[in-house]
Amino acid sequence: TLVFNAKGESWIEVMDVNRLPLLRRTLQAGERVAVSGNEPLSVTVGHVENVGVELRGQPYDLKPYKRGNVARFQVK
Repeated sequence: TLVFNAKGESWIEVMDVNRLPLLRRTLQAGERVAVSGNEPLSVTVGHVENVGVELRGQPYDLKPYKRGNVARFQVK
């Protein structure tokens, strides 16, 4: 469902509908991590400028969800 492409150091947290962590770690430049689970997924991305996100194969814009250098959003 979600793919994270790290261009620099960034931290990612993805929780499923039951608030169980699917991903909770720091990514380094060049890492690519895919996550899927029971939706809605709650996503937190730190150092937003260092990561690209794809949702269902399409680029996903984090700008509307960004506050400071952290973006929080849900995938439904």
